[in-house]
Amino acid sequence: MILSVTEINPSPKTKKRMYFLSTIRANWRNSTKEGEVLGYREIFSYSFAGSGVNGIGWMMSLTGLFSSTILIGSIYQISAAVLYMMTSVITFIGFVKAPIISMIMDNTRSSKGKFKPFLIWLGIPSVIFICLIPYVPLSWIEIIEFTIFDKPVSRAAFVIFILQVLISFTFPVTTVAYAGLGSSSLFSGF
Repeated sequence: MILSVTEINPSPKTKKRMYFLSTIRANWRNSTKEGEVLGYREIFSYSFAGSGVNGIGWMMSLTGLFSSTILIGSIYQISAAVLYMMTSVITFIGFVKAPIISMIMDNTRSSKGKFKPFLIWLGIPSVIFICLIPYVPLSWIEIIEFTIFDKPVSRAAFVIFILQVLISFTFPVTTVAYAGLGSSSLFSGF
């Protein structure tokens, strides 16, 4: 005797799996109206973006230009005084750029929203700039460009400083965009 599919009673585990898949399929869509509950697709996209932003953050913490870093200073033979000066300059640039970037983000009128364009387009250069740091040629350590506090600044140190300045423009914007995207979702019915 041959049983048809309708005659087979699925197990409770199979019923749970089928219910789970049908719930995901039904709620996968994008939210279309203000105040509407977010679909699973948007929640997944936000989580995926968060993993990217936090992953870049970990890479930044490992290759950051800090006066106490062992990685950059020892490999490229940059003195602590020069590292401290570079960090101070980047911090000052951060104070100047923060209000400008905030103004730009507040006045963004994109079909993708206020924060998504920054999250999408500035994450890629952040990763590229971070990944370029190990490829600064070690032979550039011997080429002295100028001195600060009677400490030599090699071409390698100067290029690393420029890369860190570029990272200081791209990466913080992605973290602000990610946080802004989450908080705007909270206040719009999430």
